[in-house]
Amino acid sequence: MIVGSLIIEMIVMENWPLSVNENLCYHEKLGHNNKFSIKTVSSMLLGMTLSVEKVIAAEMQSAGYGSIIHDGWTKFWVHYFGIFATYMSEKRTQMRH
Repeated sequence: MIVGSLIIEMIVMENWPLSVNENLCYHEKLGHNNKFSIKTVSSMLLGMTLSVEKVIAAEMQSAGYGSIIHDGWTKFWVHYFGIFATYMSEKRTQMRH
């Protein structure tokens, strides 16, 4: 599943569209023959999202308060979405001089 991990990493970190995996040029440049549909990539992202949500929910619950902001937008017929969470953590970073 290393190829699947690469696809998810490039979509998330490089802001690539979900449809990139169906692009033939993408396969030629990266030299692999694995093809995942947009539906499969969406399912992979949803599974990852659910795992991350559990971790953030537990941390926010222990913090007692916080906020979640979500946003979605479209640019050149490509849909993007973002979720941001903010809360106080008991694990404080100490500043050293």
